[in-house]
Amino acid sequence: MGRLFSTGRQSALKQVLFDRSGTVHVDDVPAPRVSAGRVLIRVAHSVISTGTETAEYNAGSVASQVAGNPQLTRKVWSRVKDVGLRQAAYQVQERLNERTPRGYSGSGYVIAVGEGVDDLSPGDRVSYGGEPHAEVVCAKRQLVARVPDGAPLDQAAITTLASIALHGLRLAEVSVGETVVVIGLGLVGQLTVALARTMGLRIAGADLIPSRVDLAAPLGMQLALNAGDPLDAARMLDDWTDGVGADAVLVCAASESSIPTRLALDLARDRGKVIVVGSSGLELERAPLFNKELLFRVSRSYGPGRYDPKYEDQGHDYPIAFVRWTENRNFSAFLSLLDSGAIDVSSLIQTRFPFAAAIDAYAAVKAGRDAPLTAILDYGVSHADLESEPGRHIPLRASETAAKQSIRVGLIGCGGFTRSQIIPALNQQSGVSIYAIGAATGVSAANVGRLVKAAYCTTDWEDLIEDPEVDAIVIATRHGLHYPMALAAAKAGKPFHVEKPLAIESHHAQEIAEAALIARIPASIGFNRRSAPFVSILKQWLVNRVGPADVLIRVNANPLPADHWTLDPQEGGGRLVGEGCHFLDLAAYLVGDPGSVVAAATTRGDGTLDIEGNLSVIMQFADGSRATVCYGSCGNSGLPKERIEVAWDGKSVVIDDFIRMECHGIGKSQKLRAQDKGIVLHFTNFISALRGTADLVAPITAGVDVAMRIKETRRCVESISGAARHGDAPTEG
Repeated sequence: MGRLFSTGRQSALKQVLFDRSGTVHVDDVPAPRVSAGRVLIRVAHSVISTGTETAEYNAGSVASQVAGNPQLTRKVWSRVKDVGLRQAAYQVQERLNERTPRGYSGSGYVIAVGEGVDDLSPGDRVSYGGEPHAEVVCAKRQLVARVPDGAPLDQAAITTLASIALHGLRLAEVSVGETVVVIGLGLVGQLTVALARTMGLRIAGADLIPSRVDLAAPLGMQLALNAGDPLDAARMLDDWTDGVGADAVLVCAASESSIPTRLALDLARDRGKVIVVGSSGLELERAPLFNKELLFRVSRSYGPGRYDPKYEDQGHDYPIAFVRWTENRNFSAFLSLLDSGAIDVSSLIQTRFPFAAAIDAYAAVKAGRDAPLTAILDYGVSHADLESEPGRHIPLRASETAAKQSIRVGLIGCGGFTRSQIIPALNQQSGVSIYAIGAATGVSAANVGRLVKAAYCTTDWEDLIEDPEVDAIVIATRHGLHYPMALAAAKAGKPFHVEKPLAIESHHAQEIAEAALIARIPASIGFNRRSAPFVSILKQWLVNRVGPADVLIRVNANPLPADHWTLDPQEGGGRLVGEGCHFLDLAAYLVGDPGSVVAAATTRGDGTLDIEGNLSVIMQFADGSRATVCYGSCGNSGLPKERIEVAWDGKSVVIDDFIRMECHGIGKSQKLRAQDKGIVLHFTNFISALRGTADLVAPITAGVDVAMRIKETRRCVESISGAARHGDAPTEG
């Protein structure tokens, strides 16, 4: 019966999660699945640091948090206005039940490596960053570094935090003999002191907690400044530096107050440097910055490459000749210092807890001013444990509604659209249960699985397709995964619904459709606007028209940042593929199959075409009808997003953002209580098709048609643009 029922020596993976009240839990979640450019690691040690990681610890009830935050209150009421009370209540409840991971620094042993990782092997000792407290993590290769034989593995767990400190020092551009001041002697501040000593610097420090000041002295701090009296601190530093002041001040304090940052401005010498490493307030006065002509910089985490998807996610390293120290090279630099004995941070590991006692560990680091700076979680792992396979499939409490007569749905993908739209829509279907959940991350799978009371959750999406208890698959992942998942479902003879687009490439869309046709299974695509109540009414009117129709669809889309996943060619395919497909499909659904396409896009300042953001497409139909889709992202967000205008036989209908329908010459104008884009009715149709009582409103052949139309649109835009540059007349696509 497939891999699902032959899990071998798999065991449940445990992970630290916070609920919305700030309570710590150690929950069972599915282990991550190794993917391209990533490293699967069995964790030996991870670090709980004070500051941002524990900021929400025991934050109180969600109700009290919302009541004390007017911005959150406004968001809740805004959702009520947009989607109605019932849907808004569901979304709020979903957020209340959600648990989120914590942690970002640890060490352990490599279990497996993904495609493209050829410099690490199973069994290697490594340090990693950006991954939570869990028995197994799947880290990005650029956030993993091999731990040398001479470096203690427990101290190596601090590498990510040490890289924050190291990057701050690199930004300060200090050299041997210069004076640095470290304000805030928490864990990152202590590591800054220790690293500064290896650089031959003179080091002063300041903190309001005496025990932290005492801890920094053996690590290399030579002068303790009076943090409680800025004037006295400045006098002390002035005496120590013969009136020069600090060459650089690193603010490592985690404080909403701007006092630490203002103190840094006072302590820096003329034309000195202030580097903000911690999360400190930035309400500053201009005079110190101007009078001293200070260099003021805010450090970005672990070093160059952080938050750059091309570096972290796609593995494109920066050339060493141009970027000497990336975040990964900072990792390795710190580990080399540990290996050589040039640095020893054992004194910073002030308390240890077994991983099973993580709840006690969090309580310890939040016990007050004299609490330990950090706690190390020990997982009790050795090389022998690498032989056991991490469990990617865990059982949950089975849904009470999952009776034999119900249709059992396997849901793949747990993003925002799934949680806010698909799950509520499926929950409204009679005789349907969400039986299994698949997601890339174990936390998402477990959160959603428990929310819907699924029988199990998994990080192996193939489990759902192979499970004979699953009657149908719903695919709601990022666009680049639609093709392999939908094709696998079709070849397995499993009915499926896939959110748009069917596939990024048109030939992949055709391949899926052909496989589904051979399997003779119901297979639909998420063109839910076809099922919107107003569109259904309009469609019936248009069926009986005599003359041609004129359709105008105007879309006021919000602009996306350049690094948004939708714009990535492999992951999202671009906005035309990912969202524009909705409107090209809707126009054809209302009128018929277009015979020709003409398209044009705006030109950016650099001369490139903005096909993804600002595009107009005109489709001509055999009966003389015309449909124009104007998709733009340069408008004001206050304007409703979608407007559909249709005229035929002396009649006109306007659908305004799927909440109002204005009728002239036919029918009666209507207004809904909340926006309805047809998602619930779309799934009602899919379920009816599974039962054999209805034809699909949006079969996947519609996804193939749109994919071909998008291909023609791109070709036409490029053709017209080329003709315009040469002064020729445009031609039809």
